[in-house]
Amino acid sequence: MACGALTQAHTLGLIHRDIKPANIMLCTQGGERDVVKVLDFYSLGAVAYYLLCGVDVFDGKSLVEVCSQHLHQQPQAPSARGVSLSAELEALVLACLDKDPSRRPQSAAELRRQLEACSVREPWDSQRALDWWRTRAPDLESAVAASTEQSWTIAVDAAQR
Repeated sequence: MACGALTQAHTLGLIHRDIKPANIMLCTQGGERDVVKVLDFYSLGAVAYYLLCGVDVFDGKSLVEVCSQHLHQQPQAPSARGVSLSAELEALVLACLDKDPSRRPQSAAELRRQLEACSVREPWDSQRALDWWRTRAPDLESAVAASTEQSWTIAVDAAQR
């Protein structure tokens, strides 16, 4: 769905330059759970890496150190971090992060096609989304009731990635 939103934006000539988890919102639309809204445009490769690995692509003690890593180092493969995913999904995520733009997917539509071709153990579908939210609804409602802030983050157990 994020690829679809980006494809729509690209057809209008809009380029998103700040794709990150905070800029993707999961909503309910027409009773359908986990409808994706892209709020502010950014790198889906970096988002996928974070969602799969639970860490940013690069980390450092300073912004300069992180920027240097972005410029000079290759990302560590998710499998090297102990994340188990299909070889084609790992290759696609790493291709999205490739230093050479010509080796990255050339559009959100192309990325979507490649993602859909990847084999996954347990595809995320509407029923799994509904089940996930049902089991967590009481905890989420309690968190919302206790919260005085406008927004909050849901921690996802790494074992469920």
